[in-house]
Amino acid sequence: MAFGTIAAIESRLEIAAGDPDLNPDLSEAHMFFCGSGRTCGTGWYPSAAMDFARDTGIADEPCYPYTGHDQTCSVCPDWQSRVTETSSWVGITSVADMKQALTDYGPFEVTMVVYTDFFYYAEGIYQHTWGEIQGAHAVAVVGYDDNEGYWIVKNSWGTNWGENGWFRIAYGDCYIDNYAYVPLVDQPTPTCYLDTSVTPSGGGTILADPSVCAIDRCEQGTEVELSAIPETGYEFTAWDGDVSGSSDSIRIILDSDKNVTANFSSTSDGGDVRIFIPMVIA
Repeated sequence: MAFGTIAAIESRLEIAAGDPDLNPDLSEAHMFFCGSGRTCGTGWYPSAAMDFARDTGIADEPCYPYTGHDQTCSVCPDWQSRVTETSSWVGITSVADMKQALTDYGPFEVTMVVYTDFFYYAEGIYQHTWGEIQGAHAVAVVGYDDNEGYWIVKNSWGTNWGENGWFRIAYGDCYIDNYAYVPLVDQPTPTCYLDTSVTPSGGGTILADPSVCAIDRCEQGTEVELSAIPETGYEFTAWDGDVSGSSDSIRIILDSDKNVTANFSSTSDGGDVRIFIPMVIA
């Protein structure tokens, strides 16, 4: 169950970020053993797992590596600063809505009845044909094919099982599409760079408020106040780049990456330096 839940959440995090190289690695052990306790023999409910992801959050895998046996919750000491939370989750019972959910935002979790023949699945489109019920199982649906009528599903039994750890199953078989648990992940707020520079070098400095915007990325739409502070012997003259003006304090909206330069000039008149040496008459 934890693997099916987290597989759906990790995929949706990558899709929300628009980054296929994000590769989030969340701790199934944290979710399962800290959420349900020592219940390997009886399992847990996907709805409770989704609640845990929303209300508590899931630590990263190195914080609590998974081992395949019952254990007490032993998450790392700083786990609260390392969790990833979902915003919520919804349940779907319509197959059409499940397909739309996949198209719009990515994988979700479902449960299915496992019969004996499922353990022997190797390839192709699975349909139950023989064997007794062995229990229930949670998996992550990642796609579908209407031409041949099947779901594409990620299992948690290792790459030596099925189609390198994946399987295809006919629509409606083993109750796989009776109910879907869909995690909701917030879209990350776009961020922008503010690149500041001064000329000539050493002529002055730029102060930014909030200061973080001059150091790291800021949320898109942030209003930043920039102040030009001249060094001794210099005076501020003008702003260049994505802003202009002669006031030593300006405001800029980070609606995109911005480059700003503060120009300073020397206050020296540049004339010859004359030194008076008094004459001493013996």
